Amino acid sequence: WEMGDGIALYDQNPVHIYNYPNLFDVSLTITSSDGCVGDTLIPAIVAVSDLPTASFDVSSSFASELNAEIEFYNNSLDAVNYFWDFDNGHYSEKKNPVIDFNNLGNYEVILSVENNFGCIDEFRRIVHITPEYSIYIPNSFTPNGDGDNDLFLAKGNGIVDFNMKIFDRWGGIVFFSNDINYGWDGLDKNNDFSHRGTYLYHISLQDYNGKTWVYNGELNLFK
Repeated sequence: WEMGDGIALYDQNPVHIYNYPNLFDVSLTITSSDGCVGDTLIPAIVAVSDLPTASFDVSSSFASELNAEIEFYNNSLDAVNYFWDFDNGHYSEKKNPVIDFNNLGNYEVILSVENNFGCIDEFRRIVHITPEYSIYIPNSFTPNGDGDNDLFLAKGNGIVDFNMKIFDRWGGIVFFSNDINYGWDGLDKNNDFSHRGTYLYHISLQDYNGKTWVYNGELNLFK
C-alpha cells in the first residue's frame, strides 16, 4: 500500500492515521504466488479535513445581577454547527446567542462546534454574575434597649471586605468592626454607655469587582 503521504504499509488490511489535511491518492500493489504483479490507484480516495476551531468572546466576564444579559461573540473557524451549554440549564444552537443569567454564580459556558465532516472542537469560558453593589449608612441611632434602632449598623450588598471605625469628638476610637453584620450598640471600648451626641464614622470596604469604597460621616447618638 502507498498511502499518499509517503507512508508504505504491507498488511493485507492496514489501518493508517493521517496527520495533516489533504486529498490523498492511495495505491495498492499485489503479487501472486507465481510472481505476477497487479496494481491499482484511486485518486483522492481519502479526504482529511481541517479540525474546526472553537472560540468565543463575551460582552462582559463579570456582570451584576441587575445587568446580567450577556452577549456571546462566536469567533470559531471552519465550523457549520454550534452548540452552547450555559451551565444554567439553558442551551442554544445560534451562532451568536444572547443570554440573561437570572441567578448569582460562576457559570462555565461551553461552546462545541462541528464542521462538515463531523469533526468537533470545544471552548470554555467562565462568566461571573455578582451581586449589585449597594451600601446604606444611617446617620443616627438610639441605643436605649427598646429593640428599635438600638444598633448603628451599615447594610449593603455585593460587599466582600468591610472595616468600620467609630470615633468620639476627640478622635478616640470607641468601636471597631470588620463584619458588616456586627454594629455598634453604643458601648465604648470599656463597655460603658457612650454619651449622647455626635460621633464620626470611617468605613472602608471592597465590592465584588475589587473596587475600594471609603465613607466618612457624622453619626448622632440619641437616648
